[in-house]
Amino acid sequence: TFTGQSMDFTVASGHVGDLVVDQGSVVITGIGFKGHYTTQLEVVADISGPVDQALSLLDHPPLEFASRAKLDPEAASGRVAGELRIGMHRGFDRSEVRVAAEATITDVAIATEAIDVSGGQLRLTVDAETVNVAGEAVVNGIPLTLEVQDRLGENGIDRRYQVSGSPDASALRGLGVDLPIGLEGEIGLSATVVETPAGRTADIALDLTPT
Repeated sequence: TFTGQSMDFTVASGHVGDLVVDQGSVVITGIGFKGHYTTQLEVVADISGPVDQALSLLDHPPLEFASRAKLDPEAASGRVAGELRIGMHRGFDRSEVRVAAEATITDVAIATEAIDVSGGQLRLTVDAETVNVAGEAVVNGIPLTLEVQDRLGENGIDRRYQVSGSPDASALRGLGVDLPIGLEGEIGLSATVVETPAGRTADIALDLTPT
């Protein structure tokens, strides 16, 4: 639809690599008006497909979410389905791009030198400053309920991990966690770790009742 000052496109379907666009819209408003913020572009799309390609899409300039969150798309696998919204104005810079996404991620696996995640069933929410992932996954062989929140800034990331579960003591020792001598069996675990450019803090509680 074209009104002279706006254009509205409806997207029935499409593809970006192996990502499927089920439906969407592209709206341009403020056409012909003078001013830095007058002409606006809003894109909405329902997408589904491989996790690695979705991360690669979000890593294209000017978004660069994966790079800013220190996520390597090639290290991730699984399936994603959700809604992506992108908005910007004429003459924008990266900090002015509006991004929002809500998605369900299934069968997530991420393998890096530091961490191995498998069997993830997660919910992802993204906006211009925050990436939040919550759900359940097996992390370095330990089944956990987790939530990871990244606040993205120009000077780095503020990352907050919250995890809980009942891992076996031997599994924790395998990760290098020091435990009291002779402790065996399941241990209730609740931990919050905060990472900032200035350093890392951790608050860990152990419940010995499950043993």
